Amino acid sequence: MLPHAKYLFDAGYSVFLWYILGFGESSGDSITLGITEWKSAAKVYEYVRHLQNNLSLSIGFMGISMGATTIINTVGITNKGDFIIAVVPYATLTSLATQILHSTFPELKYVPFFVDIIFKLKFGFDYANYLPQITIENISVPILIMYAENDSIVNPQDAKELYAKAHSPKEVWSIASNHFIYYAYPNEFSQTVLDFLSKYINNE
Repeated sequence: MLPHAKYLFDAGYSVFLWYILGFGESSGDSITLGITEWKSAAKVYEYVRHLQNNLSLSIGFMGISMGATTIINTVGITNKGDFIIAVVPYATLTSLATQILHSTFPELKYVPFFVDIIFKLKFGFDYANYLPQITIENISVPILIMYAENDSIVNPQDAKELYAKAHSPKEVWSIASNHFIYYAYPNEFSQTVLDFLSKYINNE
């Protein structure tokens, strides 16, 4: 996220970075692909919101892949956050697993069924309530969904589904790239983000 922090800071925005549990220097030795990470994101929002200089400012989230799924869940479940920039989000865990497995083993069949069973056993039978496919319908703040048309990790159809379910104001942007859009098209990517913020966020 450091390259994103750089162009956002250069444009006059303040950026707060944190490690999701199980990553980098954070505690924890496992991840749940967004099913529970939203709880940490909500705590981060509360911390940043209550800093003295931020009381009247718009504070939102930007996340990539699992981070995008996490922030959609955060706002959809807690209603905390003034905007969302979700980059290559997946709509469901079965879609994510299916895309990855099929790109590696295209001959596999019945992947979604077995993956769903595995996730129910791992995360609980109600885990689907904590997926963007459901939570995005609770969001009313501005949202930008960005996706890669040639993504082999996250199915591009997921972004289209999420955009269709999102409430206005909403924006969608795509480009013929692999999963790592920013590194393929840094100028186009950063300009799209900055245009979105300029259009919907006023912190003056």
